[in-house]
Amino acid sequence: MNLKDFLNEEQYEAVTTIDGPLLILAGAGSGKTRTITYRIAHMIKDLEINSYQILAITFTNKAAKEMKERVRSLIGQVAENMWISTFHSLCVRILRREIEKLGYTKSFTIYDFYDQKTLVKQCMEILKINTDNFEVSEVIRKISNYKNKFIKPSEAISQEAGYREKIFAKIYELYENKLHENNSLDFDNLIFKTIELFEKFPDVLAFYQSKFKYIMVDEYQDTNYSQYYLVKLLALKYKNICVVGDDDQCIYQWRGADINNILDFEKDYKDTKIIKLEKNYRSKANILNAANKVILNNLRRKDKVLRPINSDGEKLKLFKAGSAEEEALFVVNEILRIMKSKGYEYKDFGILYRTNSQSRIFEEIFVKHQIPYKLIGVVRFYERKEIKDIIAYIKTVVNPNDEVSLRRIVNEPKRGIGDATIDKLFEYAEQNGITLFDSMVACGEISTISTRTSNTIKEFVNIIFELREEKELKTSEFIKLVLKKVGYIDFLKNSKDSEAQTRLENIEEFINAAVNFEDLNYGASIDEFLENITLISEVDKYDEASSSVTLMTLHSSKGLEFPVVFMVGMENGIFPSNKCFDEVDEMEESRRLCYVGITRAKDILYFTYANLRMVYGETNFRTKSKFLTEIPRDLIVDINFDGDEKIVQKNESLTKFGKFSYDQKFNEPSKIKNNISKDEIKIGRKIKHKTFGNGMIVKIEDNVDDVKLYVAFDNNGVKKLLLDKAPIEFI
Repeated sequence: MNLKDFLNEEQYEAVTTIDGPLLILAGAGSGKTRTITYRIAHMIKDLEINSYQILAITFTNKAAKEMKERVRSLIGQVAENMWISTFHSLCVRILRREIEKLGYTKSFTIYDFYDQKTLVKQCMEILKINTDNFEVSEVIRKISNYKNKFIKPSEAISQEAGYREKIFAKIYELYENKLHENNSLDFDNLIFKTIELFEKFPDVLAFYQSKFKYIMVDEYQDTNYSQYYLVKLLALKYKNICVVGDDDQCIYQWRGADINNILDFEKDYKDTKIIKLEKNYRSKANILNAANKVILNNLRRKDKVLRPINSDGEKLKLFKAGSAEEEALFVVNEILRIMKSKGYEYKDFGILYRTNSQSRIFEEIFVKHQIPYKLIGVVRFYERKEIKDIIAYIKTVVNPNDEVSLRRIVNEPKRGIGDATIDKLFEYAEQNGITLFDSMVACGEISTISTRTSNTIKEFVNIIFELREEKELKTSEFIKLVLKKVGYIDFLKNSKDSEAQTRLENIEEFINAAVNFEDLNYGASIDEFLENITLISEVDKYDEASSSVTLMTLHSSKGLEFPVVFMVGMENGIFPSNKCFDEVDEMEESRRLCYVGITRAKDILYFTYANLRMVYGETNFRTKSKFLTEIPRDLIVDINFDGDEKIVQKNESLTKFGKFSYDQKFNEPSKIKNNISKDEIKIGRKIKHKTFGNGMIVKIEDNVDDVKLYVAFDNNGVKKLLLDKAPIEFI
């Protein structure tokens, strides 16, 4: 192959460097996959290295399949003989041949998450461990952490000092014994047992060391300790190890990735050659220059710079919204505007946010404006478990005959009303021609239900009756009351489940949705709120195969690209989170995540943030993200709601937040937006708002610090405004 016809200078050097340890630092959009596949093809076709001597490891089955197809297109069917696989697939293949040496049979089964949960529950029952104090998901996560660090059960027991840690270690030990008894492995075991096999049987390790004379590992910055150790064992004989990665894109430390694996590669392999792929073929120059400037603020990184191949392109665009709702409306407005002016399709747009709960407002606005969208990696907001639970509670209060909703929440959170009890209640209802709820009211008459369980049922029934008396409350206040009465928030706060915090955030966002509904539908009932949710949830009518806007978290966006990207919610406290301001490592990981988001954009990149954002039903002032202040002002332009450039002051003040400084531009609470005094306002007075148009004041709240106006706008429903900050005038 005439490689120079297909590769740039750095790629060519990487492809033709075969012997010895090689670290390829591949920046975003630098042609990493092309480099890896041509390197493999060159080894087999030009250097006549046997394909079965080459091992290539990736992180996903999709990536492995794509890599194999690309190599096959270059050299033909001979590529079938080489091992291109994920870490787990590699280990399964080895264990199917060798695992009998560890006392398993070759027909071992692989447990998924639900199998793990069942087995962990059994172990906890045997050890008489209360699941109220040790949640199953927490135990599974702890066991996974042990295995990712290659800590054996005996080591865990001897190392752990605290009470809870010792309990985790005991469960881990029994869990592993039970797996062995069941001739089963979980996913983390696949790598763990392969390493154990190599350590206990040096002849087996020697066989695979000789077999895999050349080893390549993609996305090396995402490896955990066990994966790192496995590769090190296999490469020990020949040291023909090539790893490809980008420390600036290490964003998975929270699930075990160790950035030190790539930062310290040269320490493990003394004669390492380092080649940097810095030419970016994806993004416009202004986008890359912004990414470079942001990531330069990280201290723990390899020195490299993305170098643009494309033209400067448009400047990055920054929009400051008055609220989360205006932020979402702006995004919709811009999508429609530039589709019309520039010819983009829905599929060309990516909306990236830090947390899953942020998708809710965008989902609602997209449905309202009939814009097709798809969520990547998560269920839609109103289909998430905790949201469906709260909706089911509301439905049960409003309509106790709704047995589907009642059955969903009768034991959620757990209160000792299990399936067997529900079956007895249902049987009694059938026999007496009454509803399930009525049978719960009459549970004292059912002889097969114990007094203790009967009392628990009565407590639940009383909660529903008490809530029914409060139906006339404002929707958001009613939801808060439901959460308090049933103990849902306390349940999540006390939970050790790794998803608990995310669920709390989603519930906060649900309350925000209720407040927004109240503002847009003055005096509406809880029944109308339920109807509104039902309509919003009917999003599956959209054809997912057709062109759709993509909504996803920044973590999910890694490896993807879009012509137009909106990075939304760019506010201190959200991105970066409050925790980042006191922990340098957290801040650096968040900055890498920001870098990943920026480099997803090919042509146009928007940043948006809200001056006011609602959290748990309360509106708070927000400050724009620290990361935005790290982008030079000559790369970014401030725009208004219509997408036009606006003139802003260039002098920016810095404010302390934790250990760091951040920009507080546009966030002076005292800034006056109009000349109207509170003496001039009255209910019924008509006003004009810069964004929402004409409306009438329908309610006034005169507080000590500010005056809140409730304005019914002609085309935008009811909005809550702060008098001294709203851009309004009398008409």
